[in-house]
Amino acid sequence: MLRKRRAESRIESLKIPPRDGPKGILDYQPETRSTRLSTLPESKAALREDIRALQVKKIELIKGIPDITGSLTALTEKFSLDSFTLATSDGLVFATSGSSTAQTDAAVFSGIFATNPRTKTAGVQLFGLHHKGSNLVCVIRTNNPVPDRILQKITTDTQDILNWWI
Repeated sequence: MLRKRRAESRIESLKIPPRDGPKGILDYQPETRSTRLSTLPESKAALREDIRALQVKKIELIKGIPDITGSLTALTEKFSLDSFTLATSDGLVFATSGSSTAQTDAAVFSGIFATNPRTKTAGVQLFGLHHKGSNLVCVIRTNNPVPDRILQKITTDTQDILNWWI
């Protein structure tokens, strides 16, 4: 009995009090009502971009690193990426963060990038770099979205790594 009374009192507290007006009229009235929607100053994508930007770690990419592979591994750690591969435009691995799929990524995605640089593949982000007369394709593997602002930082850091090691 006690449980039943408690349940009834909870239900009663959740009920919406009736509106003023004649009984028998439904609460729902199909007339249009102005409703002010609260909007965020930025879109959801921009908000996600800001959250992602906060997750960038402060990691040294060049000093104290023994080779280019170590620098690319530090880059993947800095931006929370799964792997990073630099490929030549003809599909050969130029450098990698140590991914087991680097050769496949270089072969497949350099061809895709050559035919259509804007191609979208789930879990993969592509961008191109020009370094000392060579066109390179950068293959990022990550399940997280990479906003344009973060991609620009990755591009700058990759260029710095290439300028240091090559």
